[in-house]
Amino acid sequence: MKNKKWSEILKNNEEAIIDALQKIYRDACGGQGNSGFSECVDIYPSGKISTYTIGDNSTDGDVWSGEAYEIARCKWFDPIDNIDDMLDFLRNENSLETFSVWLVKEEHIEPDEACDESELLRHAWRVEDWNSELWKQYVSEAIDYLVSERAIDWANEKFDMALMEAEEDDRQHGY
Repeated sequence: MKNKKWSEILKNNEEAIIDALQKIYRDACGGQGNSGFSECVDIYPSGKISTYTIGDNSTDGDVWSGEAYEIARCKWFDPIDNIDDMLDFLRNENSLETFSVWLVKEEHIEPDEACDESELLRHAWRVEDWNSELWKQYVSEAIDYLVSERAIDWANEKFDMALMEAEEDDRQHGY
């Protein structure tokens, strides 16, 4: 850490750090889950904040050398890994019945299966093949929801964790 009181630097830049953390959350949302990449936030003693993409098993050179402090990482994740909301989305778009008909006609799903919502859920991933524009709308709305509902809480939690770690590092270095 090279004679830097990181906890003070973090406290003095809390608002900008939380903004950067929210940014990396949004950037990570919509990435390929389990891809081996993360979005990262570092801070320099000057208060300069850096956000970037990095491999999960990599460390930025400035962090490695102690010239910067890594605040947090957010692994890339797919906002629709949990596709349970797809049926509600289709229902709200008045498209659930049309999707069911398409499954029967084009995908050769049994009609009784295409009318059962629990069975439809198993086929929800096929919406992209059926109507790519509707799929893009769903993904966009899923990202917007995740970011608006979760990013601030995630950012605050990560900031608090980074501050606790920085305070511990400061104590270990006698600051």
